Amino acid sequence: MIKYQTTTYPNWNFVEFELDANIEPADLKTIELPDIKKFYNKGVIISGRGPIWLYGVLIHHFHPTRFVATFEPRLNAGVVIETHSADFQVGDLINL
Repeated sequence: MIKYQTTTYPNWNFVEFELDANIEPADLKTIELPDIKKFYNKGVIISGRGPIWLYGVLIHHFHPTRFVATFEPRLNAGVVIETHSADFQVGDLINL
């Protein structure tokens, strides 16, 4: 249903998702999410084309990481939307 591809950088992971088909809100109960253990010590930048409620689930899933950002293609950067690190603030841009 959802394929994930992760690119590792020194301080974050770029997690890109791709949907094999359209999904419905009820599918959130059964979707497979990436193993969070390998992301704890770094931040996560999320990218992919999907509904906002899927982004909400992914943001919640990655909440324990150093920071969560969403990729903004017009800026070619991740926009930090939540953080547990003094090194990053909400609104910071992470250039790729």
